[in-house]
Amino acid sequence: MSAPDLSQPIYAALIGNSGIAAALPTYAGAPTVFTARPTPKDATYPMILAAGDIAVSDQDFINNPLPVFVRDISVFGQNDTPAHVRAVETIALAVRDLFHRQRASLSVPGWNVIDITCKGPIVGDTDDDTTVHRLVSLTVRLTQ
Repeated sequence: MSAPDLSQPIYAALIGNSGIAAALPTYAGAPTVFTARPTPKDATYPMILAAGDIAVSDQDFINNPLPVFVRDISVFGQNDTPAHVRAVETIALAVRDLFHRQRASLSVPGWNVIDITCKGPIVGDTDDDTTVHRLVSLTVRLTQ
C-alpha cells in the first residue's frame, strides 16, 4: 500500500472541531480551511492552510511500514487590530491542542496513527505587514 495523503484526514479533524470551526468564517459553505495552494482570492481571514507535507521519512521495520510525516498548518489573519492578532493566536493554539499527543484526532483509512506531536505555534512569514501568520508543525507517525 502506498503512503497516505493526510490532507483529507487533517481537513476533517479541523472542521470537525467545533471551537476551530466557530472561529473561522465560511467559504463555499464550509469553514475557511484549505489543503491546497493557492487559497481562493475571495476567501476571508482568518483562515487555515494545511497544504502538503514538508517532510516524509520512514522508520520502517523489516516487514512493517512506518511512515513519518511532517506537515505545517498555518493560520493567517489580518494584522490591523490586536483582536485580529489574538484571534489568529487563539486558533493556532486550538490547532495545537487538537492534535498534540491526541492520536485519535486523525483517522487515516488503512493506517493506524501511532502518535502525533506538535511544535508551535510560532510566528510564520508573511508577504507584508497587513497579515499575521502562526505556524503549527505536526509530526505524524503511522503503521499498518
